[in-house]
Amino acid sequence: MYKNTVLAVDDDSPLCGLLRKSLEREGYQVLVANTTEEAQTTVKETPVDILLLDVRVPDAGGLKFCRWVRTESGKGDLPVLMMSVLGSENDKVTGLEAGADDYLCKPFSHAVLMARIRALLRRTGHMETIVKAGDLTINFGSCQVTLGERNIHLSPKEYDILCALIRHPGKLLTRRALCEMVWGPDSSKSYDRVDKYILILRIKLEYCSSYIQTAWGLGYRFIPNNSTKPR
Repeated sequence: MYKNTVLAVDDDSPLCGLLRKSLEREGYQVLVANTTEEAQTTVKETPVDILLLDVRVPDAGGLKFCRWVRTESGKGDLPVLMMSVLGSENDKVTGLEAGADDYLCKPFSHAVLMARIRALLRRTGHMETIVKAGDLTINFGSCQVTLGERNIHLSPKEYDILCALIRHPGKLLTRRALCEMVWGPDSSKSYDRVDKYILILRIKLEYCSSYIQTAWGLGYRFIPNNSTKPR
């Protein structure tokens, strides 16, 4: 799997450490800059797919640095997710008008951060990951799923659930975790809805549905090399 490169720009070293650990666990390559000067050098010299930018990062500040990315870096299409403890409507508007694609208030959960990153990468065309498991292929850049030579048409939620499973190969994802990944942490959706989508996925993916393994009473996991019959 190709690893998208994330540049985290924040002077909070403990937070950067946590970001690095959680993002690397999800398959991302992580670079860290504690000042805008360091960040400028990295953006100029290193291919970066998405920028996580703190508003109050030294020395120029996140807002000014974001404007530099948009107008002077030569990489004006770089996705920028701005992060801040400043959460008023005016703060968010200021961040977005400075050039940020999205604005995330601290503290935030791991699930929300991952969902925001994936959404930005999809929307800006920076996500180029292609995953293959047997005859099943998923192109995260084009959001296409194929089984052999045949395109599989999935609804947005079916696709999101399949992607969530594939991004955590071998890991058990509870029905609650899947529900929060797909519908958000504040979702009021019934966890039973996940079971219905899994059933639809297994029907559409035919024998490749054997890659989706059930842990009865707990949830589901994706087994890339599973050769057992669907359950």
